[in-house]
Formats: sequence, structure tokens, C-alpha cells
Amino acid sequence: MRQLLLVVLAAALGGCTRDNPGFFSLNQADLSVASDGGADASVGDLSLELPDLSVRDRFMPDLPPGCGHPTQACCPGDICSNVSCCFGGSCLAIGDTCSTGQVCTGLGCEPCGATGQACCTGGLCPTSGLCDTVARRCTDCGEPGQKCCSGSACNNGGCCSSNLCSASGQKCNGNDKLCSDGSCQACGGVGQPCCPNYTCNTLACCGTANTCVANAASCGSNYGLCTAGTCLNCGGVGAACCTTPGSDPNGCTASGTVCAADAANGSCQTCGGTGQPCCGGGACDAGGCCVNSTCHANGDLCTQTTCVNGSCGGGTANVCGALGQPCCGGACTVGGARCLNSLCEACGGKGERCCLDVQTAQPAYCGAPYLATIDANNVCFCK
Repeated sequence: MRQLLLVVLAAALGGCTRDNPGFFSLNQADLSVASDGGADASVGDLSLELPDLSVRDRFMPDLPPGCGHPTQACCPGDICSNVSCCFGGSCLAIGDTCSTGQVCTGLGCEPCGATGQACCTGGLCPTSGLCDTVARRCTDCGEPGQKCCSGSACNNGGCCSSNLCSASGQKCNGNDKLCSDGSCQACGGVGQPCCPNYTCNTLACCGTANTCVANAASCGSNYGLCTAGTCLNCGGVGAACCTTPGSDPNGCTASGTVCAADAANGSCQTCGGTGQPCCGGGACDAGGCCVNSTCHANGDLCTQTTCVNGSCGGGTANVCGALGQPCCGGACTVGGARCLNSLCEACGGKGERCCLDVQTAQPAYCGAPYLATIDANNVCFCK
């Protein structure tokens, strides 16, 4: 019984101090217990008045008027309410910047921006890339180019290969297969899905329904016959783009091309290399940056700052354009990202917003096999 009493008292007094209204002194009660201490020992006078252990008493005393709340001065003793932090004599709201590299959280001012740390003001994670808006912590898994999350999981239909995520519609990391709705599939052969950027094996063409057709076979619809890697009526390098119905962007049939905005319906141009148009979804080869629809090589200048793996602003504190980073003048520079609410967010995947189409600069691009779908609010999603 003595042990039970001690456990009860420890639970009641945990976290309390003499400066806390809930503090309780052992001298205030008669805790006499039968001397034999056995299981049936009787308890003496135990007329205790247990302390009030509410969160308010344990952590937050009543605040005097005019201080302690966000935008107000800190109360004496540098005290602020539970939803703010005292910094520089003022109470900051959760999410406000305390100082460079620190943000106000429910636990005070904490370091922010790196993996496992709090998200910085505005939901930014400059070091790791993405902010988990539920946990308010920075993460670096699940999106294209990032490591796979636990269980080999990738977000929005992406594929995990060699512990890196690839977006649906792009090649799986480390092999020549196509990521399609969460699984890596063979592509490029006759009857198989086209590889990224309308790519099929030698002499084959990317026909309708994004399927490779054999040389001399029909490409489908009004595209004409496949002739040495190009459908006769449209889609070859330098030729007019093939028009498509509905909200899907116009397309090409020659390997490694994109429908670029240099004609009424666009013309098909080789894409992804330095100085070439950006490929579908704003992608560039080998970590390049898509700036004004043109690819800049990794390590070269975006405009005034350096391109580093799809992100502009390399070597400065003003990095922008990659997933989770601020937009660069209203645009993103890494493939598979779109500027939404001043941040670069993933696009083109399952359930995500449509990426901007290279030809029209309108939201219409989705990674295969997903299709652009306009909802009741006139917003384009990939489904």
C-alpha cells in the first residue's frame, strides 16, 4: 500500500514546482499507514486536496492584460501564451520567424528547414525540400528525385527504384523502364507504352494512345503511317504537332521530342538538352533547369544565378524553383513542379494539379498514364 500511495502522489505532483499553483507539499497531509505494510494495511487520515493539474495551471498562468499574445509584448518573465513565443521582447505567433534559421513552434523557437526540423515560415524547407503540412516537419522522401519513403513508397503514382522516386510518365531510376501508376514497366517496344518524350525503339513511332507502333504500320487516327520513326502526317522533328481532342495537349510521334510553341498548333522539337525546349512537365536532362521554357545545363546560369539540380539560386541564400522552394518569379525550374501559392509543388502525378504545357503555357500536362481532367471549378487535375 505504501508503494501505491507513493505512485499516486508522484502522478499528482509530476511537473509541479513551488512556483506553480499546483504545487503540493508533503507536510500538508497525514499519510499514516498501518505498520505491517501488508496488502490489507489500513490507510490513516488521507484527506488530501489534490492539485488542479489542468494544462493552464501546469504550463500557462493567467496573463495580465495587454501582453503575452501574438503581436503583443512578452509578459514579465518573458512569458507568452501557449500559441506564441517570446523573442526580442515580443510574442510571435506559431509559424513566425524568430531569427535566421529559426521558427516559432508550440515548443518555442526551433531550428527549421532541414530534414526532421520544423518547417520554416511559409512552409519552406530550403535544405530538405518538402514540408509535411500535418506534422509541420521537413521531409525529403516520396517526391521525384527524392529517396523512397518507408515501405518503398513514392507519392502520387511515383515509382521506387534503387531507393529513389521517379514520377509516373518518366523513366524509373537506374533502368530503361517507364514508371506508370506506381510500377516500372517495359516501354518503347512495339505494342508497349511509349517511353518518356514519345520515345520508341529504332524505326518505331509513338502513335495514338501513347503506344509504340511498328514501322509501316498505322499510327492511328489521322496521324498516317509510321515511316522510319515518324508518323507521316504529323509529329516528326520540325513537323506540326499532332492535334488531340479534349484538354490533352497536342503531341508528337518522333522520339525525344516535345510540342513547342513556335507555330499555330506547335511544332515538334528535340527537347531536354542545353538550349533546347523543356520536355513535358518542364523537364530537362541531367539536372538542368527549365527557364522560360528553355533548358539551362546543371552548373550553368539560370539568368543571374546558378542552376543546381533543377534549382536556381545556387550559391546564394535565395534558392528557388525546386520542389518545396519558393517560385522563381512565378515559375518553377525543375521538372514535374508548378508554382502554386508562391511555392513549387509537385504536378502531373495521380491526383495532382496538371503541369503547364510547354506549347500553350496552360495547365494541361499529366504524366502517363494519367489524363488531364477539368473539374467543376475549372481546375485541371491528373486522373
